[in-house]
Amino acid sequence: WNVLISGFVKNSRFEDAVGVYRKMRWEAANMLPDEATVVSTLSACTALKNLDLGREIYEYVSTRLGFTMIIGNALLDMFAKCGCLDMARGIFDDMQVKNVICWTSMVSAYVNAGNLDEARALFERSPVRDLVLWTTMINGYIQFNKVDEAMTLFRSMQMERVKPDKYTLVALLTGCAQLGALEQGEWIHSYLEENLITIDAVVGTALVEMYAKCGL
Repeated sequence: WNVLISGFVKNSRFEDAVGVYRKMRWEAANMLPDEATVVSTLSACTALKNLDLGREIYEYVSTRLGFTMIIGNALLDMFAKCGCLDMARGIFDDMQVKNVICWTSMVSAYVNAGNLDEARALFERSPVRDLVLWTTMINGYIQFNKVDEAMTLFRSMQMERVKPDKYTLVALLTGCAQLGALEQGEWIHSYLEENLITIDAVVGTALVEMYAKCGL
């Protein structure tokens, strides 16, 4: 059962994955879903925004299976991406041990809801900040045209010696383009050159767009 569900999820056949899960629950009533079953099926729920099944799995985990960090992360991600911030936050707060994945999911959820203050508060509380978490917060500021805050955060990221990837820099360039922030865009261009970061098609396009929208 698990191999079938996982295989369908990996091939983006999410309805089929849910169908197999339903069939398993109906035809193999004596075979209880385990962690692997739950996590794979929750991935399908997230993709389909199938909140009803997500809640059903949450109840099953709460009453029968029990929480693990992996299941907690999957449930948190599912509720967050389905727009149920209160449920996601409840799971997050109840987690005894939190890894950077759950911190990132929760920060991302608040960013997507437009609540940048709460996103930043959680970001600051996170004991471990990897590149993905930094980029998530920077992207949040860019998404809501707060380029100055994004640039300040980027400089803090440098001070903590977290090396950006091209996606971080493209996000910043996109923000500069949106606001016509030439000085900041030029600074990022200089950063790319000084740090010998390859200007591939994605980065190059972002640079061209930034300069064009800044009138150059």
